[in-house]
Amino acid sequence: LKAGQPEKARRHLLFLSQILQKDPRIWYNLGMAELALNNPDAALEALDHCLELNDSHPFAHLGKARVYLSITDTKRASDELRLVRLHMGRKDFLSSIRDEVFDPLLEEPWIQKQIEKELE
Repeated sequence: LKAGQPEKARRHLLFLSQILQKDPRIWYNLGMAELALNNPDAALEALDHCLELNDSHPFAHLGKARVYLSITDTKRASDELRLVRLHMGRKDFLSSIRDEVFDPLLEEPWIQKQIEKELE
């Protein structure tokens, strides 16, 4: 996925999901691959499965926020960002939003306002 080949990553992750069905990391990464391929419904399905396996997986909540932002559902994105913050704490939340999970969408001014509002 990091190599910029989301379709190849998706194929590998689908295969791995058959073997490692209870590994939330597989489902999280599959969700991110689906998001990169502009498949928001499939991304949400994979991320929801990740959360069924580990309901406090903060990056799965962050992934869902990214999916909701990609389809401009700011209410649901905001709800997911609250859950990320709940599970990670303020400092780690800021780090993951601004440093580790770079997404051009997060640079949009209206999204920056929403993030800042969540941090108040």
